[in-house]
Amino acid sequence: MVSFSIREVCNALISSLQREIGSNNVIKLSLDVQIPERVTGKWDMGADCLSKICKFLSSKLVNGIIGIEIIRERHHENEITLSFEIQGSDSRFREGAQFGITPKNYIGDAVELALSLPLTIETFSDENKTTFIFKLNLLAMDQIAKQVEPSFAGKSVLLVEDNEINAIVFSDFLESWSCKITRATNGAEAVSLAQDENFDLILMDIHMPVMNGIRATKAIREMNDTVP
Repeated sequence: MVSFSIREVCNALISSLQREIGSNNVIKLSLDVQIPERVTGKWDMGADCLSKICKFLSSKLVNGIIGIEIIRERHHENEITLSFEIQGSDSRFREGAQFGITPKNYIGDAVELALSLPLTIETFSDENKTTFIFKLNLLAMDQIAKQVEPSFAGKSVLLVEDNEINAIVFSDFLESWSCKITRATNGAEAVSLAQDENFDLILMDIHMPVMNGIRATKAIREMNDTVP
């Protein structure tokens, strides 16, 4: 299965369509932040629908806006359903500018277009806009990828924590990931240890005796500005 990014393929398609339809109308994209980063599935059908709908709306609009909103409607395990709403709106229409025709007059053409497309399309119009809605089922690849965890084996971690219970909890996690742990109980100890050893990661508490975590971090940053 070849995975792809909805954002990337939509941006590429919209850029191509914008060049094709020219500057008379503007295409705008809105993406739900909950859409997975990588998906797989029959995007060619979704792209075909988007392309033909945008071209249809552009043929009816002048100085208009074609808005594409993509929403994650359902997400169960790695299966997702995306809802695509494409809406064309304008205060003036090419035919309407001369003959007083509104989007409602194009509902027949819109329905005919919807029936010709490879997905089930809903379409409706009112006095100001024409809207198309369709759904696309895909698989979320990042959900599968999350099952493969990165390896932290052998990583050197400086744990700076004065509370014994917290230190035990953190140490258990780090040991389960096969990390090499060095413990400091205050900021001054942490600065001294950071001078002598290059750590892959420093876990720094804030409230500690002798030197707090903020002062210790500033001191370590003067010596090393790259360690996480």
